Amino acid sequence: MKSHISPAHRDYSWISSRVAEAVLRSSYINRIASRIPAREEGLAGHPAEFPDVVYVLFTALAGTLGSQRNAASWLAEESNWYKVRKHAERRWEITLPKYGPTRGTCGYNFRRLADKHHLLFREEFRAAAIEQAQRQGCLMSEALTMNKPERKNVVIADGTVPKCRFRHKTYERLRKEGKHVPGASFFKEGGEDGKWVHGMKELLFVVRPDEVPNSRVILGTFPVTEGTYLGEAGLAVQESLRYRNEVPGFLGFRFDGAFRGKHIDELMKAGLSVVTPVPKSDKRRFLKEVTCSKSHVHRLYTQQGDFCEISLLDTGEEHTIYCKRVRQPSIAPRAKGGNFRVYAEIELACGAIQRERLDSTGDDQGFSLAERLRQHPPHTPYFKETYGYRADVESTNNNLDSGLYRQRMIVDTPERQALIMVGFCISRNAISQQVYEARLREGLLDEPPGNVREKPVAA
Repeated sequence: MKSHISPAHRDYSWISSRVAEAVLRSSYINRIASRIPAREEGLAGHPAEFPDVVYVLFTALAGTLGSQRNAASWLAEESNWYKVRKHAERRWEITLPKYGPTRGTCGYNFRRLADKHHLLFREEFRAAAIEQAQRQGCLMSEALTMNKPERKNVVIADGTVPKCRFRHKTYERLRKEGKHVPGASFFKEGGEDGKWVHGMKELLFVVRPDEVPNSRVILGTFPVTEGTYLGEAGLAVQESLRYRNEVPGFLGFRFDGAFRGKHIDELMKAGLSVVTPVPKSDKRRFLKEVTCSKSHVHRLYTQQGDFCEISLLDTGEEHTIYCKRVRQPSIAPRAKGGNFRVYAEIELACGAIQRERLDSTGDDQGFSLAERLRQHPPHTPYFKETYGYRADVESTNNNLDSGLYRQRMIVDTPERQALIMVGFCISRNAISQQVYEARLREGLLDEPPGNVREKPVAA
C-alpha cells in the first residue's frame, strides 16, 4: 500500500525511524493500552477498526518523531506497518488489518485518549519506568540512607517549558477574539538571569546507572501549572517523597537553585542526600556561640552552605575559616515512621570536634538551618563531583526541544501535551533499553538482579 502522506512531509531521518522501531518493541505500549477501559457495548457509532494499542503506539511515535504528521506517515509506510502487524501477532497476540489507520483516524483517537486518559498515561509510564530503572541496576540498595550514594541511586529533576505552538502575539490575538487558545503561561528558565518562555511547563525525573551514553532512564514527567502548590520546587518535593516511599533504593536527589530551605528540609528528613546550590544572595551570618570540649568559646557563622569562624589578620581584616567536616552521619529515627535527623561533625579552630544539626529543628528562632546550611556545600569535592549529574536531565530537555517540529509543542492543551511528553519519554527509555541489552549481550554487565519487582508499582 502506498502512503497517503506526501513524501515532502516525511521529514524524519533514518535515525528517527530506527528509534521508532525501538518504540514499537517497547513494553510500555501494550502496558499502557491494557489499562485503558474497554469501550462500552451498545454505544452509537461503528465498532473501532483498530485496538487502542495502535493509537497508543501512534501517540508514542508523535512524541518520538516530533509531529503527528510524521507519526501517521511512519505507520502508513508499507514496510513499517508490516513490522507493526508482525509485532502485534507475536507480542500483543492480536491480528491487525492489512492496512494501517489514516491520519484522520489517528488524530481523532489521539484526542479521545488525551481527553479521557491523560492521567493514566502518566501514571502507567511512571510505574513501568521504575521497573525498567531497577532492571538496569538503578535504585537498588539495602541501605536505609546514605550520605554519599552512588550515581545509580541518585535521581535528578528539572523543569522545562516546551514553547507554545502559537507565538505569543498570535496567542493574545486569538484570546481577545474569544477563540480557543492553549492553557499556556509564562515561565522563567535559567534562574534569576534566565529568559521568559511561553508554554506549558513539565517537570522530569531522571536516573542513570553509569556514564555510558544513552543509558539514562526517565522516571516520570509531571505538569507544572500556575495552580501547582509551591510551584516547580514544591512539586519536585511532593514527587520525590512519593518515589522515596515506593523505592527504598532512592537515596539521593539533585535539583537547581529553585530549592529553598523548606524544600531541602523535607527531603533531608525523609533520609535523602540532597545536593543543591546556595542562593547567590547568601552572605555570612552569625549562627551562635558554642563552648567546645576544650572549654573554648567559639562564634559560629554560616556562609556558602557551611559552618565557618572568623579570624582577624594582622592588618585588622577579617578572614573566613571554613570548619572541616570530620563526619556527617544521618541518624535514623527511633520511632517507626518518624523523620531522620541530619548532623555534621565539624572541627573547630582549636581542633575540638563539635556536632551540629543540619535540618531544621523547629526551635531555630527564625534562622532556617536548612536554608543556610547544606549536607554538601558547593566548595566541597563531593558537590563538585556530583552536581554535574544534572546534565542528564538538561540533555533530556534539549532532546525534547530539538525533536519537536519547529522546536515548539505540537499540541495545544495540557491533556494532549501529557501524551506527547509520555511518548517522548518512552522513546528515550526505549533507546536506554537497547543500550542495556547490547551491553548484556557483549558481556559488559552482570545479569540483572533477581529482586526487581515484577508487579506494577502502586499509584
